[in-house]
Amino acid sequence: MKMVTKTRMMLYIEDIDIVSLFWLENFNAKIKEEIPLPEDFKGMILELTPTVELALFEKDFIKKYSPEVLGSFPSLMIFIEDFESVHAKISTASEIVAYNGLMTFSCSDPEGNYIAVAKAN
Repeated sequence: MKMVTKTRMMLYIEDIDIVSLFWLENFNAKIKEEIPLPEDFKGMILELTPTVELALFEKDFIKKYSPEVLGSFPSLMIFIEDFESVHAKISTASEIVAYNGLMTFSCSDPEGNYIAVAKAN
């Protein structure tokens, strides 16, 4: 029996439009849902794969409605197939390095949040 069918990571950011564009343009994310929230706030669900999603919420909304969950940005590592081409188009990408045979680079989104990227096998 499969217990976990999907993973959704919730990220608290300053500007949903800018950060979602980063994921859409560089990692071929798809907008799965836009969530209208109180007081003209919005959330957005981005699908990275059929089983992995990012939920983006503005920090100001979280500060007001769920301040207990607001913390630092998580350390994300994603595995991608089109590794070299994605590396070439992200302006903040570090040099490609190998750790235990795993090709990786790091980059940051427009708000400076760190993301590790590895070449999928």
